[in-house]
Amino acid sequence: MRTKPIPEQILKQILSGKFQRRFWSGVKVGKSDECWPWLRSIASGYGQVNIRHGQIRYHKRAHCIAWISENKTIIPAGLGILHSCIGNKLCCNPAHLRLGTDLENVKDMDEQGRRVNGPPSGLCCENHPMAKFTNAQVLEIVRLKFECGLLQREIARRFSISEQQVSAIVLGKAWGQLTKLQDPHQSNQRNPYAGHEKDSVPEGHGTMIQLKIPLV
Repeated sequence: MRTKPIPEQILKQILSGKFQRRFWSGVKVGKSDECWPWLRSIASGYGQVNIRHGQIRYHKRAHCIAWISENKTIIPAGLGILHSCIGNKLCCNPAHLRLGTDLENVKDMDEQGRRVNGPPSGLCCENHPMAKFTNAQVLEIVRLKFECGLLQREIARRFSISEQQVSAIVLGKAWGQLTKLQDPHQSNQRNPYAGHEKDSVPEGHGTMIQLKIPLV
């Protein structure tokens, strides 16, 4: 994933012996073919490193600093550092890191099954490691909306989730793989609001739609 570029003026600071000792002391270094996890501050699932340069403090991802430390150069503009190890955002092993574009990063996520709503893979729906719902819960959310006509806020309250999450599920923006499996025909036959310019399904219209989804 691409992050904001590191200014060249702090490259010398990153490569200094003092900084390098402090940085690698926060990494659990293992064998050359193993993942080396970051052990300190974490943000959005990634290791985070704070770098102070004069009066400015930079927050950079640990694996990016690991790549810079190994290659002794800044990350080229328009590129980011990608992991070859599946789903291990904390890994700082330079052997598991490479330069790549945002498009390559998305491709990696699809091949590794790390996008919940990405193209079909062996790791989809409730089997996906990032899934927050079971298949049964998702089907029940859709049924409550379209068969029972419940308002999205009522469904959200029942499942202790946000209305935005309910909207994404019933529109097919999330868990689309599962809901499409329930209807081999066009999903728009089930949900006429799919692709609607608004992000949510208009309230009060659910009772007009019939679904062939089993009760769960």
